[in-house]
Amino acid sequence: MKYTVLGFIALALAVAGCQPPPLQVDIDRLEFGMPPDSALVRSQVREYYELRLFDPVSALYKFSSPSPLWYITAADSLRSGWGVIVTMNAKNRMGGYVGWQESLAIFRNDQLRGINDAFSAKVREGHYWGWR
Repeated sequence: MKYTVLGFIALALAVAGCQPPPLQVDIDRLEFGMPPDSALVRSQVREYYELRLFDPVSALYKFSSPSPLWYITAADSLRSGWGVIVTMNAKNRMGGYVGWQESLAIFRNDQLRGINDAFSAKVREGHYWGWR
């Protein structure tokens, strides 16, 4: 019985993850507006990581230029925004740098909407988000 329930949950999660990407017509209708200011991007990303890193003062950042992108919210609505690739290196608890790691920061109306690490961002590309 326990394995049947676990199998059903696994199947439900697999089917839920098979959402088709949005149509190009819908993506073309999106209004992207103006890109966020680079100083705003830097400050909001640093504030985000300040609460999540062991040693936020040691963090080194590299930012790409904002590019228009589309993304799908948890409520399955298609939204437009601006994506910035953030490459970061910070110290761990042992005092050594962990190495450069990429993440995708999504901005909409000059507000940080979320940051996805590189692995989950690349897995979701084309289905949950994409460059315009």
